Amino acid sequence: QARALGSTYGYVKVAVLSGLSVFVSGSCAGLCTSVITCPSGMVKVQQQCSPDLTMLQVIKALIRKGGLPLIFRGYSAHIFMEIF
Repeated sequence: QARALGSTYGYVKVAVLSGLSVFVSGSCAGLCTSVITCPSGMVKVQQQCSPDLTMLQVIKALIRKGGLPLIFRGYSAHIFMEIF
């Protein structure tokens, strides 16, 4: 269903979404953001443990130590947290 809302610029059609649609779209948004926030969280924690290193030095050290899988460690838990 769509309903028209009046505004000063005319009418805008607004779709009324079900609860499931809102849940699914929010979950997809959480998955997209976790691709960025999970690695940045890992870098943040490692930088807090060794404050004398810059962010780029921490990223290089993580990649040298374990590659990309190390940067994405904890990704499944992060996704679960974002979805629910």
